[in-house]
Amino acid sequence: MNWYRHGSGEVSGDSGMAIVELAFAVPVLLVVTALGLWGASVARTAIVLSDNARDSARSIARGAQPQHLDPSIKVTRIDDGQTVTIVLSQEIAAPFLGGFGITVEEQATSLMESTQ
Repeated sequence: MNWYRHGSGEVSGDSGMAIVELAFAVPVLLVVTALGLWGASVARTAIVLSDNARDSARSIARGAQPQHLDPSIKVTRIDDGQTVTIVLSQEIAAPFLGGFGITVEEQATSLMESTQ
């Protein structure tokens, strides 16, 4: 450990504290940033799934084919003759947490329209 003398003759041993604090702060800031970006990704996925579920339910209710969705999206169709409900879900893996993730699920229902 390096000891330094200040103008008053005092000896101080905290010259390397800034490097130690930086060594602790940088990884923490990186993890917080990664989790913040993951949270934004989850929010974006929820918005996209909501839009896609609404569009798909509307298309099916009109008798058209729904749009092509990403293969990672699980699609569930519930059709009772009067309404059609589309449930979309997708798993979003969390960074640095080894397999932990969150499932985002959105659904939309539309009344069936006559095809006359």
